[in-house]
Amino acid sequence: MKILREKSIHITTIATIEQMDEYFDKTDYGVVLCGRSNVGKSTFINAFFRNGLARTSKTPGKTRDVQVFSFTIADRDGEERQFTAFDLPGFGHARVSKQERKRWDILIADFFDTFHTKCLFLHLMDAQHPFLENDRLFHEFFHKFDAEHWQIFNKIDKLKKQSDRAKFKNILKSSLTTSFAISADKKQDLKQLEDAFISYLLKQ
Repeated sequence: MKILREKSIHITTIATIEQMDEYFDKTDYGVVLCGRSNVGKSTFINAFFRNGLARTSKTPGKTRDVQVFSFTIADRDGEERQFTAFDLPGFGHARVSKQERKRWDILIADFFDTFHTKCLFLHLMDAQHPFLENDRLFHEFFHKFDAEHWQIFNKIDKLKKQSDRAKFKNILKSSLTTSFAISADKKQDLKQLEDAFISYLLKQ
């Protein structure tokens, strides 16, 4: 079983609730990537789905609409199945106007309210700074919905000190949610996540 990365493509950009409603009429099941603006979502998309699929930037908050991707999974028999991935705007760090922030909030709230039963949500966090205030608020917000929610701790290669690694391991052990620790930049420990990801999606 594997993700056929050569078949991953960017489909469209969703900027309004009307576009979102129209698009989801054609979608059976999807995967949603969400997290703070500087946790490396674009790097994760490129490492996990296909290099160059998402634009990366040193300036947080470049994803200002919902980016839609298509990806294909091959099962053990070689049968292919197509899914959709949605990259939500990052929260909590980007410097944007109050009007733009309000538009983001409305778009994301409508996304969750309308489509939470049709998606697997991947909440990316920085392993160096897990569960900051915005992550905790998002976690509380998410649990209002009956949806599958995984935590992806990125940048584990940045945990240089033994004390930091030990502290992070305790956080990981105490998590009540399906969790994975990876480095998208170094492509570290992505295989375990990919296997679980594929197994889950093929059951849908």
